[in-house]
Amino acid sequence: MDDDRTGQRAPVVLVLLLVGIGVLLYSTLPSSLFPFVATVFAPAAILLLIWAAMRLSVGIRSA
Repeated sequence: MDDDRTGQRAPVVLVLLLVGIGVLLYSTLPSSLFPFVATVFAPAAILLLIWAAMRLSVGIRSA
């Protein structure tokens, strides 16, 4: 799961971490805070997925 050129973790780890944090917050927060969590996490998740897709596509092209 390491990138051979830089030694950095694959973006899949970051996506899984974000999903795990989202599930943890969803299961522990009261329902009145769901709109706030969705407002913060939805754009962050979308941007992270775009970044991960771009990084993976560059890695596939250069391989």
